[in-house]
Amino acid sequence: MYRIGNHHIEQDNTIGVAIKRGTTVFVYGTKGDVLCTKTGDEVIGYTCKTFAIRKGKAVQVFDPDGNPLYSRPC
Repeated sequence: MYRIGNHHIEQDNTIGVAIKRGTTVFVYGTKGDVLCTKTGDEVIGYTCKTFAIRKGKAVQVFDPDGNPLYSRPC
């Protein structure tokens, strides 16, 4: 979903930060809203459109909505 404002387009599902608390990874948008949560061992990294977590012996990459993009053994 896109929001139109001030003659430019903003995406609502842009990742602001991905943080691990306990065994859960919380992915927050740029406005502080929770975009999704995932269970994982470690946050490997994130960009504005993807985040990667280590889960066991695999690295999994997701989009901002938590949909899997790919997985790779580590």
